[in-house]
Amino acid sequence: MRRVMTGLAATAFMLGIAGIAAAGPNDHNVTVTVQAINHIVVAGGNVTLTIDTAEAGQPPASVEDSATKLNWTTNAPSSAKKKVTASLDSDFSAGIALKVRVTVSGGNGTSQGQQTLTASGVTLVTGVYGEATSNNTLTYEASAAVTVPPTSETKTVTYTLVDE
Repeated sequence: MRRVMTGLAATAFMLGIAGIAAAGPNDHNVTVTVQAINHIVVAGGNVTLTIDTAEAGQPPASVEDSATKLNWTTNAPSSAKKKVTASLDSDFSAGIALKVRVTVSGGNGTSQGQQTLTASGVTLVTGVYGEATSNNTLTYEASAAVTVPPTSETKTVTYTLVDE
């Protein structure tokens, strides 16, 4: 009987401790922080534009390519709109021009039409906020004056999503 009483007392004691442990805090705070997100990427790889034809008595014919896309995501509010800009790592030689146009496939942005790319940069899309937009077509157009001798120049085009 003494063993039973000791066992019951030990069990009661353990249950008491368990009850005290369960009576402690049962909630906590969870903080979710959303940082500014401004991400832009070119999809579709490198572009080669070859100017190789001209009508007799006319300058060389310009060439176009629309194979690449521009995708962006921003959580900027409408009160802090972004714009898409582009710049070359260095300008093309005199007589060579590269233009680009962004055809916006959705979202809030407005295309600024065809722009000539330079090392100092140009604005291509304005009014971008609170959107994840993909498949915005990049249409490149290259032209060369008749005075440009046979040559090949490769430039890096950098796209950015910045404050308006």
